[in-house]
Amino acid sequence: MLSRITNDVDTLGMGLNQSITTIITSLTTMIGVLVMMLSISPLMTLIAVIILQYQSDLFLSLLRSHRDISKHSRSILDILTDRLRKLMADI
Repeated sequence: MLSRITNDVDTLGMGLNQSITTIITSLTTMIGVLVMMLSISPLMTLIAVIILQYQSDLFLSLLRSHRDISKHSRSILDILTDRLRKLMADI
């Protein structure tokens, strides 16, 4: 039992270390790309950042609508499953 706990703690620690490393690497890359973009063309960088913001907003709105549609579909599926279960119980 103790070895399982130790193994789980070690696995969790390795996962956290990998996540932190990935986050730091990604942030460094993003900052470096932004600096290079600004050094090449500040106007194009501004345009790219504005477009990125609009894309993010569009993605989030689509995600919200998909979540609502998914909840509605799930409720319909639950109703149908309940009816089928009742029909099967009557047989």
